[in-house]
Amino acid sequence: MSSVLVSIATKLNDYENYETQPAYDVALTQKIFIINFITSYLPIFLTAFVYVPFASRIVPYLDVFHLTVRP
Repeated sequence: MSSVLVSIATKLNDYENYETQPAYDVALTQKIFIINFITSYLPIFLTAFVYVPFASRIVPYLDVFHLTVRP
């Protein structure tokens, strides 16, 4: 997923009009950093702030085959 998003960021960066190569490199580095941060830490944040506090409400909707949650 990260490689797909990085290729999209590179294409978006190519469409932007930078005056110098260093400005282009800085903008691309910022985009890649943000993409890597989101793809790396989003699962941790979802687990900590969504799944753990609201697990009793979310888990019944995640069990589509009725294998883990039994009444």
